[in-house]
Amino acid sequence: MIGAGKLLPERSGVMYAEILMKLAAMVALGILVLAIGSQIYFFSRDGKGARRDYDEVRAKLDAARLDEDKLKAELEYYSQPANLEKVLRARFNYRNRDEKLIIIVPQNASGTATSTQLP
Repeated sequence: MIGAGKLLPERSGVMYAEILMKLAAMVALGILVLAIGSQIYFFSRDGKGARRDYDEVRAKLDAARLDEDKLKAELEYYSQPANLEKVLRARFNYRNRDEKLIIIVPQNASGTATSTQLP
């Protein structure tokens, strides 16, 4: 307690110990409040990031569900033989054995084949 008498008035050792205990409790409480405050800040920041990630995943899920619905509709359409035949004929120029296929190409269309016009 050398030098303590200059800062604090002369008191008994018990009062000085009580003051030190109160000061230590205040410092500990301040540190605890700072620690809790920093944890709240970091949890809040992490929560905002998690919310942003959740929104992105939710948007992807919604897009995937739309794709699923479209694919189910296409599957339903192509599961009917008449529709499948119609699509195959249109895309790949399929025909039955007894049918003739005529492909008409416009005259101004560019392609690998060339023709000459007679006068």
